[in-house]
Amino acid sequence: MSPPADSGFKRESGTARILGSGTSGIAELLVFHPVDTVAKRLMSNRGHASASSLNTIIFKQAAQAPIHQKFLSLFPGLGYAAGYKVAQRVYKFGGQPLTGIGEVVLLPLDVLKIKMQTNPDAVRGRSFFRLITDEGIGSLYRGWGWTMARNAPGSFALFGGSAVTKEYLFKLSDYSKATWGQNFVASIAGAVASITVAAPLDVVKTRIQNAHFHSDVSGATIIRDMVRQEGLRSFFKGLTPKILVVGPKLVFSYTLAQSLIPFFGKYDVYILSASRTPIGSINGTLASLTAPQLGIVAVKHAMERAGIEPKRVEEIYMGNVVQAGVGQSPARQVGIGAGIPDSTDATTINKVCASGMKSIMLASQSIQLGQRGVMVAGGMESMSQAPFLLPRHSPAFGHMQAQDSLVVDGLYDVYNKFPMGNCAEHTAAKHSITREQQDDHCLSSYTRAEEAWAAGLFNDEIAPVTVKGKKGDTIVKEDEDYKKLLKEKFRSLRPAFVKENGTVTPANSSTLNDGASAVVLASGAVVEDENLKPVAKILGYADAACAPIDFPTAPTLAVPLALKAAGVCQDDIALWEFNEAFSVVACAAEKVLNLPREKVNVRGGAVALGHPIGSSGCRIVVTLVHALKKGEKGVAAICNGGGAASAIVIEKL
Repeated sequence: MSPPADSGFKRESGTARILGSGTSGIAELLVFHPVDTVAKRLMSNRGHASASSLNTIIFKQAAQAPIHQKFLSLFPGLGYAAGYKVAQRVYKFGGQPLTGIGEVVLLPLDVLKIKMQTNPDAVRGRSFFRLITDEGIGSLYRGWGWTMARNAPGSFALFGGSAVTKEYLFKLSDYSKATWGQNFVASIAGAVASITVAAPLDVVKTRIQNAHFHSDVSGATIIRDMVRQEGLRSFFKGLTPKILVVGPKLVFSYTLAQSLIPFFGKYDVYILSASRTPIGSINGTLASLTAPQLGIVAVKHAMERAGIEPKRVEEIYMGNVVQAGVGQSPARQVGIGAGIPDSTDATTINKVCASGMKSIMLASQSIQLGQRGVMVAGGMESMSQAPFLLPRHSPAFGHMQAQDSLVVDGLYDVYNKFPMGNCAEHTAAKHSITREQQDDHCLSSYTRAEEAWAAGLFNDEIAPVTVKGKKGDTIVKEDEDYKKLLKEKFRSLRPAFVKENGTVTPANSSTLNDGASAVVLASGAVVEDENLKPVAKILGYADAACAPIDFPTAPTLAVPLALKAAGVCQDDIALWEFNEAFSVVACAAEKVLNLPREKVNVRGGAVALGHPIGSSGCRIVVTLVHALKKGEKGVAAICNGGGAASAIVIEKL
């Protein structure tokens, strides 16, 4: 049973429920299927069961067979039973409102299982698909109404009896904290309630389902005949073996499921906090700070917001792209600078623009594997401090040409030997995205950023940066570039990369910037044990790759994979964050994935806010966390040079 709605977050994830409930279904089948067969055969017997006839009723054709063959004869329909039981336990223990409907969906498997147990001649020698062909799918849905009538109340009674026991006997407000013994006692109460409620209709259902395929006897007729010919006691036929099998197996499987679900949920990944520095213009207000210094500000702020002491962090991942001259192990510099102990390891990640997001994904994997409980992940970049490069070997005579490390290591396609903007032009042509559409998107990005800042929507995610100067300290707490668009002139700017008929301009491209971002992540076990209050949960993530020249559309490949990993569909997503390396990236995503613009980058994107390349992958996750409302799901996706992308799905708590 899930914790109360006001418990702060969902400790029992969908994945945990599936694993815990499915495992309990397999275990239940292996232990109890033979006794279930006995119960079904007794319920199907219309005569008086004497001691002398029990052998034939229970073992049928194997009545005179050796003992081991008798035992094996109690496992008919095991394949149908396996498919039915595992799926049944997953949905039944996953949420009681669906149990009646779910039982009907699986009814064919249950019908065939019962026929194999009680009337094997009707099934023998025919495969599942042959049975559907011969008898029609409708014949396998006989008794569906009685099935719903039997199972829905029984399931509610199971959950209700268990919940009442935990709530009033054990005084538990959070059921996921129940011990194995408490789950066992609560399951007994739930099983007794469930069996009591469902017993009469179970006999009717079984008699409908064990008949020959073409039998037209209705449930009402069966009830009438039972009352007239067998009496009211007939509604409780097989009750003793049913109590012996249904009671213990229900207690067994439900106790196991309720104990396993929280166990599997311990490795869910939660976001405790999400912070970023303001984004500075190149050679602007943050130019005097190195990438690690910016990273330190973001990480400190994130830890403070999470209520986590630096010594509690077990490992750090930080993205950083242009590392020439930054110093050894930039992530390690951040960890030590943020007060995290020397004993805590740190790793720097370089997946170009997706570095910050890849850091979150790698940290999540460590938590999901049970290797870590609390981690910091993020990204950082000082494009202002990117040095110019000269090769160590030099000509004997003459001049040398310096290379801009910002271009060489960050903004140049090494496969096609041209700037990344040329890839954007290729995407615009390939997907018929016009200059006007890109400029419209550009204006929308700046307008949304201005409105968001004016409304104070960025305030909660900003980690103010103190910049020391000759005239004293300056506190920077606002992005620089979003106010710089000349709205009356930007549509007349010349193309930046393809001069003739080009569509990509300095305005509808992202800017060069400085900044950092960070999130604090924790496992479900840590969140529960330390009573922390996460702001979001990571549901899934994925990477995807394509031809280097097509990198702007790589997010459209990563997003479906991330949604599949998260177990959600596109319609479930309330907000989308696509990193705007160029306006064409977001335009292509909207076009390919058929997304409404009103849900994409609602607070502006990198075209307006800026694109410190090592940070942006984490920055869009930070912004998404703060933009979503409680209960909403969102996707953040970012392309990266070389032809790839990363995407992540989160839920706001």
